[in-house]
Amino acid sequence: VEGLAADRALPLVLDDPFLHFDADRLALAGVTLQRLGERHQVLLFSHDPRLADWDFPQHALPGLAAGLRPSVD
Repeated sequence: VEGLAADRALPLVLDDPFLHFDADRLALAGVTLQRLGERHQVLLFSHDPRLADWDFPQHALPGLAAGLRPSVD
């Protein structure tokens, strides 16, 4: 992302990118996304229950309850 967007903050959209990661790689991915999120908007879509405990900032869309977290079933 940084190589493609050295002079601007592009959004990053990810759709279940960590499905086959083991616990160690998943932890490293979380640290990397947190770092990228300091400069870029990161949208992560996943049904992986391991991501439910990640402590990333959440933003509710207008009209939705603040602090809404998707259920993990």
